[in-house]
Amino acid sequence: MRVLHDIQKSRHIIGGTLLPLILALTLSGCSALPQLSYIAAIVATPNPVYHAPTPTVAPGTVSTAALVKNRSRLRVGIRFDAPPLASVNSNGQLEGLDVDLAREFARRWLGSPDNIEFVQVTSSSAPVQVQRREVDLAMGGLVHSKGAAEHADFGFTYMYDGEALLIRTGSFADFPALARHTVAYIDQPTTYALSAAEIANNITVSLQTATSYETAISQLIDGQTDAVAGRWRRLRADAARDPALTVLTVFQREPVAIMLPQNDSDWMTLVNVTFSALIADGTYARLYQKWFHAPPDAVTPLPDTIDLQLASLPDTIAPHDTLSRIRAANRIHVGFNAQADPLATLDAKGNPVGFEIDLIRELASRWFQNANAVDFTAMPGKDIPGLLRNNSIDLGVGAIVETQAAARVMDFSTITYRSGVGVAIMQTSPSNSLEALNGKTIGVVQGSPNQALLASVGKARNLQLNSALYPDLSTALAALRSGQVDAVADDQVTLLALARTAKDIFVLPEQLSSRPIAIAMPRDDSAFHNFVDLTLQNMFADGTYARIYKKWFGVAPTDLEIWPGQTTQTTMLIAPTATPPPTATPVFDAIPTAKPAPPTAAPTAKP
Repeated sequence: MRVLHDIQKSRHIIGGTLLPLILALTLSGCSALPQLSYIAAIVATPNPVYHAPTPTVAPGTVSTAALVKNRSRLRVGIRFDAPPLASVNSNGQLEGLDVDLAREFARRWLGSPDNIEFVQVTSSSAPVQVQRREVDLAMGGLVHSKGAAEHADFGFTYMYDGEALLIRTGSFADFPALARHTVAYIDQPTTYALSAAEIANNITVSLQTATSYETAISQLIDGQTDAVAGRWRRLRADAARDPALTVLTVFQREPVAIMLPQNDSDWMTLVNVTFSALIADGTYARLYQKWFHAPPDAVTPLPDTIDLQLASLPDTIAPHDTLSRIRAANRIHVGFNAQADPLATLDAKGNPVGFEIDLIRELASRWFQNANAVDFTAMPGKDIPGLLRNNSIDLGVGAIVETQAAARVMDFSTITYRSGVGVAIMQTSPSNSLEALNGKTIGVVQGSPNQALLASVGKARNLQLNSALYPDLSTALAALRSGQVDAVADDQVTLLALARTAKDIFVLPEQLSSRPIAIAMPRDDSAFHNFVDLTLQNMFADGTYARIYKKWFGVAPTDLEIWPGQTTQTTMLIAPTATPPPTATPVFDAIPTAKPAPPTAAPTAKP
């Protein structure tokens, strides 16, 4: 204690002595963790913007929550060049949507929006600074790219950025109409996306440079150029402020999320739960309106609210190493809920089948070059978290919904299917959409929230959706078949399973609600988590996922989250003799092929 006090007074610490001190505190048990406040006091600085973080890496067993609690301040990496998300104004102050969101995190976790330090990062440096625990999280329009995912974890996507095109309202009907017209650009990377769009549409445009967005917008308004190509976040804000301007097209769509340290699932859950609360109570919409002068796009937070506070998070973490275990076994062990047809179930011979079962077999095929290198064990869904935690299974599937409570006990892959409340009609019904059910009667199970949901959806979409109550789903379906009701609303996975066996029922593609389903994984294991996600991203890109999806649901998927960029990590083969891929300098801002914006999921199609 005396030594630490003297060190604090002298502020004479270097990287070679700070790390052993932290390690000593860690090894002495949780009782020593409060002493981290001395270290936090040493490395802290009163300047909230130009803070120079310590280069010493905190031990991997100390949680991010412990660092924040002992410091009593949130340390946020932030870009200074990403308006209207984060930038420095003429008074030298940081401002923007992400700056306000970060302050809101500090207020909810530490009692005041001023309990925060901002550290300047770039899109390339942020993953490194997060990885080294120099910052607790990073924001400022950071894209969830494949390269960045190798070095940092991410919260859920809260908005989309990318490359887009701004025009004078009504001047052009579509991008091909811009052939041989002039397009101004500010940043060189924008030209890559523009060039891909030219090739795809078999046209050419005349490019001219502009020194800034302000100059380019002025030239557009004055008629000196016909369009401005640039970052979607900038152009949509300009269009919202001036009705004379319109975003004509989005060349590429990039998910924006909060960047987080690896192997700290509790910290990720706190961020996601808090952000979900910001969405639910309207704070996010209010702040977005402030900076973009328009309401935000629909954001899907984690469902099923829980109360989670910073003070309740543990001070230590215990990272898992699933990759080493499955590399040694040369196969994976998967627990599945067999009552989740058509996602996961047993066929007449007792073999596991279903959409998620096929996904797992494809993972095994890519990892081990053997689709059968999987041991499937049917089990109740409630047993999966515990078996993941004690390494009895490596993955879990079977309509497992990523809720706030579930995120406290297991991690999840990128979303593989969106379920929710669906609507079933008779195959012979002329109604093939929710709008076609306007004024009709829909059967729901008494005591379920679906009656209130019908009323809410009807009000939002200006539809009159009448409801009739039944004691259970079987009775409601009997009423549908007898013509007493025009449709039945219930869990979509349940309805899809019934429709697969009862050929007289059809499930509408649209849903009344959305619940994210994903592959469950052990917590605090970012390497394995990333390995699963990158393999899924490869399956998205090469069409394999779409083929499996169409096999089980009759239509192609429409809500995939595509991560841009490239990765240095291989996902080809895990085996005892496998050689790790060579270390390479990560590329965080690679320009991907343009992807269409994902509309609402369409889980099935009427034959």
